[in-house]
Amino acid sequence: MSKRLCSGCHHKRADHLFPKGHRLCELCKIAKKHGQKLEKKAISKSVLGKKLMLLVKKYIHIRDNNTCQWCGKGGLVGSNCQVSHVIPVSAGKALSYEPTNMKILCYHCHLNVWHKHPRKASTWFKNKFPDRDLFLTQHENDEVHWKSEDYQRMIEEWERKLQSCGV
Repeated sequence: MSKRLCSGCHHKRADHLFPKGHRLCELCKIAKKHGQKLEKKAISKSVLGKKLMLLVKKYIHIRDNNTCQWCGKGGLVGSNCQVSHVIPVSAGKALSYEPTNMKILCYHCHLNVWHKHPRKASTWFKNKFPDRDLFLTQHENDEVHWKSEDYQRMIEEWERKLQSCGV
């Protein structure tokens, strides 16, 4: 059974509980009609983290102009335009959403250079982006313990930033 997230109560509900074209489940619609509200379920940090990552990636596409930072190929779209982390998310949670830690690579350079030749790629990054490399070196061991409110605040900041960029 397919489920959707209700924008009113944030509960996952079966598709048949959503009137066609609506984002509120039938239960929220009834409550709204009677001037009531259902208690909102907190949105998980996982969902907030995914939303935040999408916003940061949009910014990276704008900053790097959909151009591979390694080979210079421009006009990249779809799966050929990949946002790649310098320090992997698994190694540095504090830098997961940090634009300094990301760059656009084409599919070929991402797989055949960045992942297959990490020392060569690391040297290239240090030479091409010395300021970014210095920042990452200074912060790669930072620890963070984000709460849902922190994610929500960062999402709002990124939405404002992207809006000012015209996105």
